[in-house]
Amino acid sequence: MCGRFCIAASPGELSERYRVQIPDTYIPRYNLAPAEPMLFISKGDDSLLAEMGTFGFMNGLKTRIINARSETVLEKPLFRKINETGRCLIPVSGYYEWHHISGQKIPYYFFLPSYPILTFAGLMRDTGDVKEVVILTTASEGKVKIIHPRMPFIILEEAENDYLAGCDPEKMCKIPPSDILIHRVSEKINTPGIDGPDLIRPVSNHISNQTTLF
Repeated sequence: MCGRFCIAASPGELSERYRVQIPDTYIPRYNLAPAEPMLFISKGDDSLLAEMGTFGFMNGLKTRIINARSETVLEKPLFRKINETGRCLIPVSGYYEWHHISGQKIPYYFFLPSYPILTFAGLMRDTGDVKEVVILTTASEGKVKIIHPRMPFIILEEAENDYLAGCDPEKMCKIPPSDILIHRVSEKINTPGIDGPDLIRPVSNHISNQTTLF
C-alpha cells in the first residue's frame, strides 16, 4: 500500500524531465495524502499532458481506493476498462511507509538518490467533476519487504511510453528494490496537512541511535 508520498521537484524540473507544461496550480508537496490534489501525466493527442487530479478513487460515500495491484488490475471490474484508457505517470521524489513493530507504527522514507524524480505507474478516471488517480503497486522485495509487503510500481524512464501505450506492467522492467534507500523520519508525517522539507529528513532511532533500518 502506498498512501503518502513526496513530490519536491519544481515546475521547471518537472517540465524538463517530462517535456510538458506544468499547471499553475502545482506546488511541491512533502506529505501528499489521499483526497488531496496531485500531479499526473497522461498521453495526449500528440504529446504528453500534465494535469492536476485527486489522489484516490471514491468508491461509495466514505471509501477511497488509493492503490491497484499490478498483478490483478485486469481482473478487477473497477480497473479493467480504465487500464486501457486511463494509464498515467505519477512524478514523485519518494514515498513513505510504516513499519509495525511492538505495537508501534514507525514511519520510513523510501527514495533513490540517483533518481531525483521517480515515476509511479498510475491509473486515472474522469468522473466529470474531477480526475481521480490511483497508484499501481507490486510485491516488495529485499530490504523493502521488511517494512511492507507491497510497494509502488516504479517505472524506468525508458519504459514510460511503453506503459502509457498499454504494455503489461508485469512484463516491464522495474527499478531494482536494492537501489532504494530507506531511513526513519519524524512521526509528524502521520498528520495530513503538515508539510515541509523537514519531513523527509532522517531522524535518529532513540533505541539504537541509528537513522536507518539497515
